[in-house]
Amino acid sequence: MYSTVTLAQARKKRDQARELLAQNIDPGVVKQAEKLVSRVAAANTFEAIAREFHEIKRSGWSDSYAEKWIGRMEKDLFPPLGRMTLLDITAPMLLSQLRRVEKRGAKETAHTLRQTAGQVFR
Repeated sequence: MYSTVTLAQARKKRDQARELLAQNIDPGVVKQAEKLVSRVAAANTFEAIAREFHEIKRSGWSDSYAEKWIGRMEKDLFPPLGRMTLLDITAPMLLSQLRRVEKRGAKETAHTLRQTAGQVFR
């Protein structure tokens, strides 16, 4: 199957590669670095980091606390924010999710989720 890159896009990429070469920068190395950054960012989603944090801290927590911690995250924060990278999640996005939890009458849960999300971000 043929690529769907237009001629204008191909020329633009060619020009960018020439600019890099003029600066003694290998365009292939730049492309590899960009792919690596993309893969690392994809692995650093909110859910992945939260689960890693949970595994690290779990041994110091009681079983019931560890289950509640991950359960709250799975119920309220992972569905809307779990697939996003930490850098892509803004304070208003997190606040919006916490407000949804408060609206269902779970104010203490919202407060606790704010704390647990903060732990993950730190």
